[in-house]
Amino acid sequence: MAAGLGGGTRETGSRGTTAGSETAPPTFTRVNLAGGDDRDGRSRLTPVMGCVECRITVRGTVSDRFAHAFRGMELMRSDGETVLVGAIEDQSHLFGILDRIRDFGLELMRVEQS
Repeated sequence: MAAGLGGGTRETGSRGTTAGSETAPPTFTRVNLAGGDDRDGRSRLTPVMGCVECRITVRGTVSDRFAHAFRGMELMRSDGETVLVGAIEDQSHLFGILDRIRDFGLELMRVEQS
């Protein structure tokens, strides 16, 4: 018996719930939207977008000092704009590049698939 907050007593089950009101543990369903499951039940890691060539244009000139932050992308500068060109592996890779653009205070002008 355990003392309750109201001064009375109650029985508790092995999981700390009131006896007789234990519920089954929640069940979870694994969902793999990217590629399904292999026959043995392990999920496959496949990119959602596949590898695509993209052109990302920002206003201003990105200096060589910051070019390393966009590793794998070629930088082309002209007329007050910088164009980053390269292969984007998946959606998280694209979002990582867009996050860096935001973090550096650059103005995103357009994103195009080449």
